Amino acid sequence: MTITNAVILDAYANIAQRTYDQDATTPNVSAGANGTYTEITQVVDGSLGFQARAFFNDTANEFIVVN
Repeated sequence: MTITNAVILDAYANIAQRTYDQDATTPNVSAGANGTYTEITQVVDGSLGFQARAFFNDTANEFIVVN
């Protein structure tokens, strides 16, 4: 899959960055006219160094998990 829409690429980059940002306080990432990705869960296991977040965009009907 090739994504050429700059707004969506920016949203994906923000989601990836937010996954490892301990101080991320805003659960939403805007994708412009393509809707908003809302964080639905976060998993952090400090002892293993594992972090993951799941986002859902109901406009695009898209579910993203980043770890």
